Amino acid sequence: MKTKVLEVSLRDREKAAKAVGLAAKEILLGNLVIIPTETSYGIAADATNLKAVQKLFELTEKPAKEPIPIIVSDLNLAKEHSIVNPTAEFLARNFMPGPLTLIVEKKDSISNLVSSDGIAFRISSNSFARAISSEAGVPITASKTNKEGEAAHYLAWKVRETFNGKVPLILLTGDLQEVPASTILDTRSFPPKLIREGPVPYKEIESQLSRFNAAGNLQVATV
Repeated sequence: MKTKVLEVSLRDREKAAKAVGLAAKEILLGNLVIIPTETSYGIAADATNLKAVQKLFELTEKPAKEPIPIIVSDLNLAKEHSIVNPTAEFLARNFMPGPLTLIVEKKDSISNLVSSDGIAFRISSNSFARAISSEAGVPITASKTNKEGEAAHYLAWKVRETFNGKVPLILLTGDLQEVPASTILDTRSFPPKLIREGPVPYKEIESQLSRFNAAGNLQVATV
């Protein structure tokens, strides 16, 4: 397979827009694209396309039962493919775009290979990841590029070396800063269950949730 490698930057808006369009086109064709996210480089596939998700598992050699988080361009796209409960919507509006992943019930449009039990979504703070999902009009997978047991990829040269000839398109924005993986909350119960703490501190989430109740209403302080 011939791989097209594009080095892009938000400073060159015309080139960036073309790169986003190419990535979206490949994704809608059912192909895999390597893209930057707010944490590490990731593998983007159409989360609604079973064959595309199968390609992802084959490439990474990860266990097929391992759930894959998804990136959406905005809350409306999340609602199109999942059941965003009031708690999830409240948290999304307060912390997204950003490194917070929320687990909600999924709709049938999302492949069961992505997850058979709910779906974990985030609105990425990475402009390219968010724009690609918007341009394609579908949720995209946010699978890390590493194989099981290996470290995530942050270095552009390593991404190029690892995936050249294995995917049709790689978008590089240089070396990414190593940051922890996103905070994950399961919002299917109240209060939400902390699955993994990351860049968004749970104490900060608790502080916001103190203004919120299980019925989805803001609590008004009384004096």
